[in-house]
Amino acid sequence: MTDAVEPGPASGPQHMTSEEFRAAGRAAVDWFADFLDDHRHGGQPDQSCPTWPPATLPVATGVATQGRRAFADLLGDVDRLIAPATTQWQHPGFYGFFPADSSPPAILGELLSAGLGYRG
Repeated sequence: MTDAVEPGPASGPQHMTSEEFRAAGRAAVDWFADFLDDHRHGGQPDQSCPTWPPATLPVATGVATQGRRAFADLLGDVDRLIAPATTQWQHPGFYGFFPADSSPPAILGELLSAGLGYRG
């Protein structure tokens, strides 16, 4: 006979509370909606960022190892440092054939898949 395991909270460290997770999730969805509406991040990387990774990334400056940071700070880093330095394959100014896999429904599908721990 085996002992039944009662359902309960997931084991492991709790990286954020449910309320923090909800707030960060809303902020991330808002960031993506703004990103999809904003064409300043063109099809090609910003040429003022010729090296990767930028020396100003929190990991390079040691900020990332100084403890917990606000999610808004992370989104600010993505907007200011990462998005401009990457090729935006979904942008109309990028001339190449790639399927549109960054549509709002696709992003929400990825969120659901990641939240449930599915692979594929």
